[in-house]
Amino acid sequence: MDSVPEDTNKPFQEYPSKRSTTYDATGEDRISNLPDSVICHILRFLPTKNAVATAILSKSWETLFASIHDSVLHFDDSVLLHPEQASDSNMLDRKTSFTSFVCRVLNVILRDAMHIDAFFLSCEQEYDDDHINAWISEALSRNVESLHLNMTMKNADLLLRSYPVKNLNTVRLAHIEISLNEEQLIVELEENGLNFYKTVAELVVACSNVDHLWLSKETITGFYDEEGSYECFKEWIHGKEPVCSSLHLKKIELWEFSGEEDEVKLVEYFLTNAKVLEQIEICSSLSLEKVVKISNRLMSFKSFKGYSKTCQIQFHPS
Repeated sequence: MDSVPEDTNKPFQEYPSKRSTTYDATGEDRISNLPDSVICHILRFLPTKNAVATAILSKSWETLFASIHDSVLHFDDSVLLHPEQASDSNMLDRKTSFTSFVCRVLNVILRDAMHIDAFFLSCEQEYDDDHINAWISEALSRNVESLHLNMTMKNADLLLRSYPVKNLNTVRLAHIEISLNEEQLIVELEENGLNFYKTVAELVVACSNVDHLWLSKETITGFYDEEGSYECFKEWIHGKEPVCSSLHLKKIELWEFSGEEDEVKLVEYFLTNAKVLEQIEICSSLSLEKVVKISNRLMSFKSFKGYSKTCQIQFHPS
Protein backbone atom coordinates (compact mmCIF):
# COMPACT_ATOMS: atom_id res chain seq x y z
CA MET A 1 0.00 0.00 0.00
CA ASP A 2 1.38 3.44 -0.87
CA SER A 3 2.06 5.74 2.03
CA VAL A 4 -0.38 8.48 2.94
CA PRO A 5 0.62 11.91 1.55
CA GLU A 6 2.80 13.86 3.96
CA ASP A 7 0.63 16.97 4.18
CA THR A 8 -2.37 15.54 5.99
CA ASN A 9 -3.70 19.02 6.70
CA LYS A 10 -5.31 19.44 3.30
CA PRO A 11 -9.01 18.69 3.12
CA PHE A 12 -9.47 15.06 2.21
CA GLN A 13 -11.35 15.87 -0.97
CA GLU A 14 -8.25 17.58 -2.34
CA TYR A 15 -6.27 14.36 -2.45
CA PRO A 16 -6.22 12.57 -5.77
CA SER A 17 -7.89 9.19 -5.79
CA LYS A 18 -5.63 6.38 -4.57
CA ARG A 19 -8.00 3.53 -5.22
CA SER A 20 -5.61 2.07 -7.78
CA THR A 21 -2.89 1.70 -5.14
CA THR A 22 -4.80 -1.17 -3.52
CA TYR A 23 -4.35 -3.33 -6.62
CA ASP A 24 -1.38 -5.61 -7.17
CA ALA A 25 0.36 -6.37 -10.47
CA THR A 26 -2.36 -8.83 -11.46
CA GLY A 27 -5.10 -6.24 -11.00
CA GLU A 28 -6.51 -7.88 -7.88
CA ASP A 29 -7.55 -5.64 -4.97
CA ARG A 30 -6.13 -7.83 -2.23
CA ILE A 31 -6.43 -5.32 0.61
CA SER A 32 -10.11 -4.53 0.13
CA ASN A 33 -10.79 -8.23 -0.28
CA LEU A 34 -9.53 -8.97 3.21
CA PRO A 35 -12.20 -9.87 5.78
CA ASP A 36 -13.61 -6.84 7.59
CA SER A 37 -12.34 -8.19 10.91
CA VAL A 38 -8.77 -8.22 9.58
CA ILE A 39 -9.05 -4.70 8.16
CA CYS A 40 -10.44 -3.44 11.48
CA HIS A 41 -7.55 -5.07 13.29
CA ILE A 42 -5.09 -3.28 10.99
CA LEU A 43 -6.84 0.08 11.36
CA ARG A 44 -6.85 -0.18 15.14
CA PHE A 45 -3.04 -0.10 15.22
CA LEU A 46 -2.60 2.77 12.78
CA PRO A 47 -2.21 6.36 13.98
CA THR A 48 -5.57 8.13 13.83
CA LYS A 49 -4.54 10.39 10.94
CA ASN A 50 -3.47 7.35 8.88
CA ALA A 51 -6.49 5.26 9.81
CA VAL A 52 -8.85 8.05 8.79
CA ALA A 53 -6.89 8.64 5.59
CA THR A 54 -7.70 5.08 4.48
CA ALA A 55 -11.10 6.45 3.47
CA ILE A 56 -9.23 7.74 0.42
CA LEU A 57 -8.69 4.14 -0.65
CA SER A 58 -12.28 3.08 -0.22
CA LYS A 59 -15.41 4.63 1.25
CA SER A 60 -16.15 1.33 2.94
CA TRP A 61 -12.98 1.72 5.01
CA GLU A 62 -14.38 4.84 6.63
CA THR A 63 -17.34 2.78 7.80
CA LEU A 64 -14.99 0.10 9.08
CA PHE A 65 -12.95 2.63 11.05
CA ALA A 66 -16.13 3.88 12.69
CA SER A 67 -17.11 0.34 13.63
CA ILE A 68 -13.88 -0.53 15.46
CA HIS A 69 -14.59 -1.55 19.02
CA ASP A 70 -12.37 -0.15 21.78
CA SER A 71 -11.00 2.50 19.42
CA VAL A 72 -7.99 4.56 20.44
CA LEU A 73 -7.97 8.14 19.18
CA HIS A 74 -4.70 10.04 19.18
CA PHE A 75 -4.80 13.66 18.03
CA ASP A 76 -1.42 15.42 18.08
CA ASP A 77 -1.03 18.72 16.27
CA SER A 78 2.77 18.40 16.25
CA VAL A 79 2.31 15.40 13.96
CA LEU A 80 -0.43 16.86 11.79
CA LEU A 81 0.81 20.44 11.59
CA HIS A 82 4.59 19.98 11.27
CA PRO A 83 5.14 23.40 12.92
CA GLU A 84 8.89 23.29 12.25
CA GLN A 85 8.09 23.44 8.52
CA ALA A 86 5.40 26.10 8.75
CA SER A 87 5.76 29.84 8.54
CA ASP A 88 3.71 32.20 10.68
CA SER A 89 1.65 33.11 7.64
CA ASN A 90 0.24 29.63 7.08
CA MET A 91 0.15 28.36 10.69
CA LEU A 92 -3.38 29.74 11.10
CA ASP A 93 -4.52 27.71 8.09
CA ARG A 94 -2.85 24.61 9.50
CA LYS A 95 -4.52 25.09 12.88
CA THR A 96 -7.87 25.52 11.14
CA SER A 97 -7.22 22.30 9.24
CA PHE A 98 -6.33 20.43 12.46
CA THR A 99 -9.52 21.72 14.09
CA SER A 100 -11.56 20.57 11.09
CA PHE A 101 -9.87 17.16 11.14
CA VAL A 102 -10.65 16.50 14.82
CA CYS A 103 -14.22 17.74 14.40
CA ARG A 104 -14.74 15.54 11.34
CA VAL A 105 -13.50 12.42 13.10
CA LEU A 106 -15.59 12.98 16.24
CA ASN A 107 -18.74 14.48 14.73
CA VAL A 108 -18.97 12.80 11.32
CA ILE A 109 -16.97 9.59 11.08
CA LEU A 110 -17.63 8.52 14.68
CA ARG A 111 -21.02 10.18 15.10
CA ASP A 112 -22.69 6.86 15.97
CA ALA A 113 -19.87 5.48 18.11
CA MET A 114 -20.97 4.74 21.67
CA HIS A 115 -17.58 3.95 23.17
CA ILE A 116 -13.99 5.17 22.94
CA ASP A 117 -11.35 3.13 24.72
CA ALA A 118 -8.69 5.87 24.92
CA PHE A 119 -8.55 9.53 23.93
CA PHE A 120 -5.21 11.32 23.53
CA LEU A 121 -5.17 15.05 22.80
CA SER A 122 -1.82 16.81 22.57
CA CYS A 123 -1.67 20.42 21.37
CA GLU A 124 1.48 22.49 21.06
CA GLN A 125 -0.45 25.36 19.50
CA GLU A 126 -3.19 27.29 21.28
CA TYR A 127 -6.79 26.64 20.24
CA ASP A 128 -10.10 28.16 21.12
CA ASP A 129 -11.30 26.82 24.48
CA ASP A 130 -14.71 26.12 22.97
CA HIS A 131 -13.16 23.67 20.51
CA ILE A 132 -11.04 21.98 23.17
CA ASN A 133 -14.04 21.69 25.48
CA ALA A 134 -16.17 20.26 22.67
CA TRP A 135 -13.59 17.60 21.78
CA ILE A 136 -13.10 16.46 25.36
CA SER A 137 -16.86 16.52 25.96
CA GLU A 138 -17.35 14.29 22.92
CA ALA A 139 -14.85 11.82 24.34
CA LEU A 140 -16.48 11.86 27.78
CA SER A 141 -19.93 11.41 26.26
CA ARG A 142 -18.64 8.27 24.45
CA ASN A 143 -17.79 6.61 27.76
CA VAL A 144 -14.04 6.99 27.28
CA GLU A 145 -12.00 4.91 29.72
CA SER A 146 -8.57 6.50 29.36
CA LEU A 147 -8.17 10.29 29.02
CA HIS A 148 -4.78 11.86 28.22
CA LEU A 149 -4.54 15.64 27.82
CA ASN A 150 -1.39 17.62 27.12
CA MET A 151 -2.02 21.26 26.27
CA THR A 152 -2.39 24.76 27.61
CA MET A 153 -5.99 24.99 28.75
CA LYS A 154 -8.03 26.93 31.27
CA ASN A 155 -11.26 26.03 33.04
CA ALA A 156 -10.57 22.30 32.71
CA ASP A 157 -12.47 21.56 35.91
CA LEU A 158 -15.71 22.76 34.30
CA LEU A 159 -15.71 19.67 32.09
CA LEU A 160 -15.77 17.38 35.10
CA ARG A 161 -18.93 19.07 36.34
CA SER A 162 -20.66 18.69 32.97
CA TYR A 163 -20.33 14.94 32.49
CA PRO A 164 -20.51 11.92 34.75
CA VAL A 165 -17.13 10.33 34.13
CA LYS A 166 -17.68 7.08 35.98
CA ASN A 167 -16.13 5.00 33.18
CA LEU A 168 -12.74 6.70 33.38
CA ASN A 169 -10.02 4.49 34.79
CA THR A 170 -6.97 6.50 33.68
CA VAL A 171 -6.52 10.27 33.78
CA ARG A 172 -3.32 11.95 32.60
CA LEU A 173 -3.13 15.75 32.61
CA ALA A 174 -0.15 17.88 31.65
CA HIS A 175 0.26 21.63 31.16
CA ILE A 176 -3.42 22.29 31.86
CA GLU A 177 -3.50 25.49 33.81
CA ILE A 178 -6.13 26.98 36.08
CA SER A 179 -5.81 30.75 35.98
CA LEU A 180 -6.47 32.65 39.18
CA ASN A 181 -6.92 36.34 39.80
CA GLU A 182 -6.82 38.14 43.15
CA GLU A 183 -10.60 38.17 43.52
CA GLN A 184 -10.81 34.42 43.01
CA LEU A 185 -8.02 33.88 45.52
CA ILE A 186 -9.95 35.88 48.11
CA VAL A 187 -13.25 34.10 47.48
CA GLU A 188 -11.61 30.68 47.53
CA LEU A 189 -14.70 28.65 48.31
CA GLU A 190 -17.07 30.39 45.92
CA GLU A 191 -18.88 27.75 43.88
CA ASN A 192 -18.01 29.30 40.55
CA GLY A 193 -14.41 30.09 41.43
CA LEU A 194 -11.69 28.32 39.46
CA ASN A 195 -9.40 27.15 42.22
CA PHE A 196 -6.33 24.96 42.11
CA TYR A 197 -7.37 22.80 45.05
CA LYS A 198 -10.84 22.32 43.54
CA THR A 199 -9.29 20.94 40.36
CA VAL A 200 -7.69 18.10 42.30
CA ALA A 201 -10.81 17.62 44.41
CA GLU A 202 -13.05 17.52 41.33
CA LEU A 203 -10.86 14.79 39.88
CA VAL A 204 -10.98 12.75 43.05
CA VAL A 205 -14.75 13.05 43.46
CA ALA A 206 -15.96 13.04 39.85
CA CYS A 207 -13.76 10.32 38.37
CA SER A 208 -15.11 7.54 40.51
CA ASN A 209 -13.44 4.60 38.74
CA VAL A 210 -10.00 6.05 38.07
CA ASP A 211 -7.19 3.70 39.02
CA HIS A 212 -4.26 5.70 37.60
CA LEU A 213 -3.90 9.44 38.20
CA TRP A 214 -1.05 11.42 36.59
CA LEU A 215 -0.53 15.08 37.49
CA SER A 216 2.12 17.58 36.48
CA LYS A 217 2.94 20.82 38.24
CA GLU A 218 1.16 22.96 35.63
CA THR A 219 -2.04 21.01 36.19
CA ILE A 220 -2.35 22.16 39.79
CA THR A 221 0.00 25.14 39.72
CA GLY A 222 -1.62 27.04 42.56
CA PHE A 223 -1.74 23.95 44.75
CA TYR A 224 2.04 23.84 44.68
CA ASP A 225 2.66 27.56 44.95
CA GLU A 226 0.11 28.97 47.38
CA GLU A 227 0.46 28.39 51.11
CA GLY A 228 -2.60 26.84 52.74
CA SER A 229 -3.82 25.10 49.59
CA TYR A 230 -4.13 21.75 51.29
CA GLU A 231 -6.47 23.11 53.96
CA CYS A 232 -8.68 24.57 51.21
CA PHE A 233 -8.61 21.21 49.46
CA LYS A 234 -9.68 19.41 52.64
CA GLU A 235 -12.43 21.92 53.32
CA TRP A 236 -13.87 21.61 49.82
CA ILE A 237 -13.77 17.81 49.72
CA HIS A 238 -15.15 17.40 53.26
CA GLY A 239 -18.49 15.59 53.24
CA LYS A 240 -18.10 14.32 49.67
CA GLU A 241 -17.47 10.68 48.96
CA PRO A 242 -14.21 10.24 47.05
CA VAL A 243 -15.07 6.79 45.68
CA CYS A 244 -12.15 6.98 43.29
CA SER A 245 -9.48 7.34 45.94
CA SER A 246 -11.06 5.02 48.49
CA LEU A 247 -11.99 2.05 46.30
CA HIS A 248 -10.23 2.19 42.92
CA LEU A 249 -7.12 4.35 42.82
CA LYS A 250 -4.07 2.12 42.50
CA LYS A 251 -1.36 4.37 41.08
CA ILE A 252 -0.50 8.08 41.31
CA GLU A 253 2.24 9.89 39.42
CA LEU A 254 3.30 13.38 40.49
CA TRP A 255 5.70 15.25 38.24
CA GLU A 256 7.81 18.33 39.01
CA PHE A 257 7.35 17.71 42.73
CA SER A 258 9.04 20.58 44.60
CA GLY A 259 8.67 19.33 48.18
CA GLU A 260 6.38 22.07 49.47
CA GLU A 261 4.44 21.25 52.64
CA ASP A 262 1.07 21.22 50.86
CA GLU A 263 2.42 18.81 48.25
CA VAL A 264 3.57 16.39 50.93
CA LYS A 265 0.22 16.68 52.70
CA LEU A 266 -1.57 15.86 49.45
CA VAL A 267 0.45 12.64 49.19
CA GLU A 268 -0.40 11.87 52.82
CA TYR A 269 -4.08 12.45 52.01
CA PHE A 270 -3.96 9.75 49.35
CA LEU A 271 -2.06 7.41 51.65
CA THR A 272 -4.80 7.89 54.24
CA ASN A 273 -7.82 7.57 51.94
CA ALA A 274 -6.75 5.40 49.02
CA LYS A 275 -7.36 1.98 50.49
CA VAL A 276 -6.16 0.01 47.46
CA LEU A 277 -3.28 2.29 46.46
CA GLU A 278 -0.31 0.24 45.28
CA GLN A 279 2.19 2.75 43.97
CA ILE A 280 3.11 6.45 44.16
CA GLU A 281 5.76 7.69 41.74
CA ILE A 282 7.20 11.13 42.42
CA CYS A 283 9.41 12.81 39.82
CA SER A 284 11.47 15.64 41.25
CA SER A 285 14.70 17.60 40.84
CA LEU A 286 15.15 17.89 44.62
CA SER A 287 18.51 17.18 46.20
CA LEU A 288 19.17 13.70 47.53
CA GLU A 289 19.09 15.03 51.08
CA LYS A 290 15.57 16.47 50.64
CA VAL A 291 14.33 13.36 48.85
CA VAL A 292 15.52 11.16 51.73
CA LYS A 293 13.90 13.46 54.28
CA ILE A 294 10.52 13.51 52.51
CA SER A 295 10.68 9.79 51.77
CA ASN A 296 11.31 8.97 55.43
CA ARG A 297 8.40 11.19 56.47
CA LEU A 298 6.02 9.52 54.03
CA MET A 299 7.15 6.01 54.96
CA SER A 300 6.64 6.79 58.64
CA PHE A 301 3.23 8.30 57.94
CA LYS A 302 2.23 5.28 55.87
CA SER A 303 3.22 2.89 58.65
CA PHE A 304 1.24 4.62 61.39
CA LYS A 305 -1.69 6.40 59.70
CA GLY A 306 -2.08 5.19 56.14
CA TYR A 307 -4.57 2.62 54.88
CA SER A 308 -2.18 1.75 52.07
CA LYS A 309 0.54 0.22 54.20
CA THR A 310 1.81 -1.90 51.31
CA CYS A 311 1.96 1.02 48.89
CA GLN A 312 5.34 1.51 47.24
CA ILE A 313 6.65 5.11 47.20
CA GLN A 314 9.29 5.77 44.56
CA PHE A 315 11.24 8.95 43.76
CA HIS A 316 12.69 9.55 40.30
CA PRO A 317 14.83 12.43 39.01
CA SER A 318 12.96 14.70 36.60
